[in-house]
Amino acid sequence: MKYFQLLFRINPLHKNIYRSYKHQTKIFGYNPNLKNTPSNIEEIQTNLTRYNKSRCSNPSVSLLIDAYRKHGHQLAKTDPLELAVKSTIPELDDNIFPQFTINNSEDVKNLIGLTISDEEDKLPSNKQEWIQLLQKRYCDKISIELEYIESDIERLWLARRFEELRTLKLEPTLQQRIAEHMLKCE
Repeated sequence: MKYFQLLFRINPLHKNIYRSYKHQTKIFGYNPNLKNTPSNIEEIQTNLTRYNKSRCSNPSVSLLIDAYRKHGHQLAKTDPLELAVKSTIPELDDNIFPQFTINNSEDVKNLIGLTISDEEDKLPSNKQEWIQLLQKRYCDKISIELEYIESDIERLWLARRFEELRTLKLEPTLQQRIAEHMLKCE
């Protein structure tokens, strides 16, 4: 016990440097008042109702999407030297989802945060197209892991926002401004 106390004792000189994340306060961006506004609560409830209805009508698609949201980061190509490359993991094996059916294609739009662009004029219609789409979103050079977030609402919002941003096309003027700012940073 003494070793534990010595290990985690805070030096009086460094007490102002040490801060921990307080999830019930506004420290590090958490704002509890934002969640309690009536318009925000109504929007969250309608989105969750649509999402749960879509999950019930298309269980195989929702299981596939959930699997990539939970485990897709493990296959991501985030190692620039490619020293530790994983080609497959058991959680994302194609054989886990043998009975893949899409019951209501309109409800599928509520499961995943997609903005349909010109090259993707329709939603995927079979399992292989869904796997390609989800690998492109979650297993590319940018990935996201959300399982440490305790709130299901926040986790769902972040996942859908990540999926939307992966399809977002930037205007050429904005790309040029970003490139100029990057050059200034060098």
